[in-house]
Amino acid sequence: MNKRLSLVTLGLSLSSIVILTGAMTISQPKYALKNIFGKQSSLGDVTIFSQEKRGIYSTNNVILSKDGYKFNRNVKQNPYLDKYSKDFNENREIFQGNIYGTDYLYSDENSIGYIEDVIDNYGEPDITLSTTIKDKNLNTGEVSQFKIEIPNNLKSENNNNHKELVTKYNGEVYIVILGEQESNPDRKKTRKDELEDFVEISKVDFSNKEAKSVNKINLKIDDKSKYRIVYNNPFVIDNRVYFYLESQDKLENSYYLAYYDMENNKFDYIDNKINLELPLELYQQNVEGEKLNLLSNTDNKNKMDLSLYTIDLAIGKVITNNEQYSIKKLNKNMVINTFRVIDNKIYILSKAYDSDNMHLRDYTGNVIVLDKTSKSTLYIGEYRQGDEFASDSYILKNDEL
Repeated sequence: MNKRLSLVTLGLSLSSIVILTGAMTISQPKYALKNIFGKQSSLGDVTIFSQEKRGIYSTNNVILSKDGYKFNRNVKQNPYLDKYSKDFNENREIFQGNIYGTDYLYSDENSIGYIEDVIDNYGEPDITLSTTIKDKNLNTGEVSQFKIEIPNNLKSENNNNHKELVTKYNGEVYIVILGEQESNPDRKKTRKDELEDFVEISKVDFSNKEAKSVNKINLKIDDKSKYRIVYNNPFVIDNRVYFYLESQDKLENSYYLAYYDMENNKFDYIDNKINLELPLELYQQNVEGEKLNLLSNTDNKNKMDLSLYTIDLAIGKVITNNEQYSIKKLNKNMVINTFRVIDNKIYILSKAYDSDNMHLRDYTGNVIVLDKTSKSTLYIGEYRQGDEFASDSYILKNDEL
């Protein structure tokens, strides 16, 4: 009897393995290059790198350049790939945990590090923001790690949203908190509802293992306020942490760029208004050198219309104002994942699929190259096909790969 049960159990186990293996085989993405339009050589000095994790240990990647197409199976996964790529790969041992985006990373010639996810700890009456910082000295190889509290004025009775960013300048690690908080009328009946925007700057003291506030701004928002702080998309160039100020006039989409100057420990703004066709949240953002690029996309039947703005931060002026482009819609549904403007070309990575049912979608990963001068499409290539497993794709200059 036991023998028969064992055989039945073995049979069921083998059947389950066969079924799971078959299902995994069916759902496996395909890797093939399809040159849909134009010449692959139009990629120039740019490489498209795509990687996806297939389970716990298996990672596949694709490398597409003007010279060829290469698929690699079961390779070591690269961490986030961008300006930190080389630093990442040379210092993998400190990047063992989850990294919540490049805004949580910093590096210079002497060290590289990151902060972990920032935790809101609700007390009475204040909120404590805590995280762990991990830092590697590139000269000695020494790694330090400790928990810190980030200075802030958040109150536990308020509704709030906030965004963190870490950067390093002149040997100092800065943590920036941008946010908004609104008093909750249900908590305190005696006080009128209030709204406040804020930016707070702290420096990490590695000797005493703490973060100390060095500057901050608080804006009380009411009917007379002309602008609000946009808290969710700051960026860093050289000694400046940039963020947007948004007009309170709902009839226009106008913004200013403000910044915190780390060298002089002061806040300031660029006195040139940025008038956008659409609200800022509908634009993707890319920074190349000292140029800020904003790209929006709108479906238009069998094509997708694009609008590009470029702000030269060195002179504080809009140098490309609502420049219009159109690209072929590669399927019923199409999403732009990321873009970069490099050497007078716009590089776009998109995902296209036909079904509105997320369980029946067959995806393609695509690269599109546009010429800024002629506004024409130079190249469209499809570099992966299949399901939407955990994949990341990047536009990299060859010296970043």
